[in-house]
Amino acid sequence: MFGTILFIIFSCISIIVSSMLTVLFWKRRSTIGAFSMCILLFFATEWSMFSLLSVLIETAWLKIAFDNLTFIGVVFVPVTWFIFSLYYMRQDRFLTKKHYLLLSIIPIITLIMLFIDSPNNLFIEGRKIGHLSNTTLHIIEYDFGIWFWVHTVYSYTLMFLGMLVLLQRLIKNFKVYRNQTIIMISAILIPFVGAWKYMLGIGPYSNLDSTTFFFTIGGVLLFIGMFRYKLLDLVPIALEAVVETMSDLVIVLDTQNRIIDINNAAKGIFRKEQSNLIGQPITSILNYNYTLITDSIDLLQGNNEVVIHLDGKERYYNLRQYPLLNKTNIVIGSFVLLNDITSLKETMENLKLAKLAAESASRAKSEFLATMSHEIRTPLNGIVGMSELLETAGLNASEMENLKVLQYSANSLLYIINEILDFSKIEAGKMQIDNSSFDLREMISKVVKSFTQGNQTKDIHFNCDISEEIPNTLKGDYTKLHQILTNLLSNAFKFTEKGEIRVKIDCLRNSGRKVLLGFTVSDTGIGIPQDKITNLFQSFHQLDSTTTRRYGGTGLGLSIVKSLLELMGGTIKVESCLGKGSSFIFELPLDVEEEAAASRDFAEAPPNKVDRPLNVLIAEDSKVNQVLMSQLMLRRNWKSDIAENGLEVLEKLKTKDYDLILMDIQMPEMDGYEAAWAIREAEKGTEKHIPIIALTANATQEDRDKSLNCGMDDFLSKPIKSDNLYKCILKYVCYNTSI
Repeated sequence: MFGTILFIIFSCISIIVSSMLTVLFWKRRSTIGAFSMCILLFFATEWSMFSLLSVLIETAWLKIAFDNLTFIGVVFVPVTWFIFSLYYMRQDRFLTKKHYLLLSIIPIITLIMLFIDSPNNLFIEGRKIGHLSNTTLHIIEYDFGIWFWVHTVYSYTLMFLGMLVLLQRLIKNFKVYRNQTIIMISAILIPFVGAWKYMLGIGPYSNLDSTTFFFTIGGVLLFIGMFRYKLLDLVPIALEAVVETMSDLVIVLDTQNRIIDINNAAKGIFRKEQSNLIGQPITSILNYNYTLITDSIDLLQGNNEVVIHLDGKERYYNLRQYPLLNKTNIVIGSFVLLNDITSLKETMENLKLAKLAAESASRAKSEFLATMSHEIRTPLNGIVGMSELLETAGLNASEMENLKVLQYSANSLLYIINEILDFSKIEAGKMQIDNSSFDLREMISKVVKSFTQGNQTKDIHFNCDISEEIPNTLKGDYTKLHQILTNLLSNAFKFTEKGEIRVKIDCLRNSGRKVLLGFTVSDTGIGIPQDKITNLFQSFHQLDSTTTRRYGGTGLGLSIVKSLLELMGGTIKVESCLGKGSSFIFELPLDVEEEAAASRDFAEAPPNKVDRPLNVLIAEDSKVNQVLMSQLMLRRNWKSDIAENGLEVLEKLKTKDYDLILMDIQMPEMDGYEAAWAIREAEKGTEKHIPIIALTANATQEDRDKSLNCGMDDFLSKPIKSDNLYKCILKYVCYNTSI
């Protein structure tokens, strides 16, 4: 009687536990392997429940019916066990609908044979009622046919294969996750204990198949392992799915930095079998100073590059080492990650060389442009200067006409040179924006006057409209705005034979301290095709080759205009109709200055009071410019001496006092910078200060800054207009013009 009660209690516990596990695994079915384990436990529950009913029921036909239903669980538990093992170990890529069908063929055939129950059945040849060991209960005993053994071999084969799939990976990680692995292995092996107990007929209830009891115990352990101890983190699913297929080298180390595992990429690089590497110190394959990593962050900072020699070539790897911690945060090893950076290093090296080459090319280009500017401006200075002197030489009308052509050609050449230099400075990011006070109406008047006087041969009506809302004095880059308007008006006059050119300036917004001005330069010229407008502001772009031949130009003007406006915070757009004209519209923010203030590029030195003709020292190595400067000085009845280099300047200053020095920059033996610095050094501790004005063909902002830093007072770039030269000299020397 005690045995009967004990059997019923254990059977009920098994059914309840397996049912609960089925529900729990179903709730966690999104976890790897949980759904297949849920199905497995469902069949195990069905097996246990009908097995208990077949024992408790006394009616023969009903006992046989329940007994037959137990075989549904019997035949499908091994199949679902095998499927679970594949899913859990991420080997389910082998499972397709076709494979599911193949796995189910033998179980389905077995059930068909069972339920047909014909004489001489291949599965069950006969049945009889017997006693359950040590109880008063009755069970059905069988005489099995040949198909039973086919089914048995098939079932145990599936269970054995599933066990191998799980065990091979678990044992591999035994050293790292000892306790978790023991739980998992126990859960796998326990169902086999019940199966072999029944097959061998040993233990209590030896004639009862108690496999379901053991499946229930295994299910409990699996649940604890999968969800309590996070065995999904233990099982090397990532190793199979990611690590084994990744190109980076992965090496697992123990606390003594001995190799306990490597991935396929590492095996391919080191050209050794895994078995020959396991247990070896990592220094046997990598030359690196390893220490035990004790923190969860990457402790190898800075230069952690290693070199591996492969087929006579060097390959570079970036090395990272991370700790492996158990659940109590004790370090039990580490893993090394090696990322191949050979291609990256080669690319970086190529980029470095390309950068150096680009910088060298940029320097060469800048040097070439500076040299070109100097070499062209120097003779151009002679042309422009001498042409000015010729204006006062009493030329007849024909000669004066020729002189105007000469001056026009010289100015055109200077305009082209300035465009190229401006483009170079903008491209190099060296264009600087000034912010000084100026009178907008005065500037517009000068720009308009320069164009209306030079274009009297064309039938063009010029109209200028400036809003009264615009303040008189503004702050901004006078030179850049002058250049923008000059460029746009130059194009308008160039491409308009007759009609109207209009400049309109509106005040779009006035906040008191800042204004936003809207400029419109429109003409009735040839216009621009719509498909060409988008390319209009590109460098070196013109409408077509006929435009270049007819109107000339570099194709840089509008590109420079757009770049200058963007540097000053403005925008520009164009509206045009072919054959009817164009309108260039730009907006520009400027500051408002309440009171006009005179602005100069350089600080003024206190002027000297001179009641005699000026003594000027001209430092210039060009013979043409020596003659020109001397003539310009003589024109004002000023005396001058010539020094062909900086050394001669210093020698002449020892023997004679000068009111001012006109200093060229590029001279042999000692240039203008060195000479100016030496003069200022000699003046230290004295009250003497000789004004020095740089006269140079170098016209960049760097040249201006360098001139000031060397002690010069002002800067004029060649070609030099006589009026500008005289104004600059008188800015530093107070001269009695009555002399």
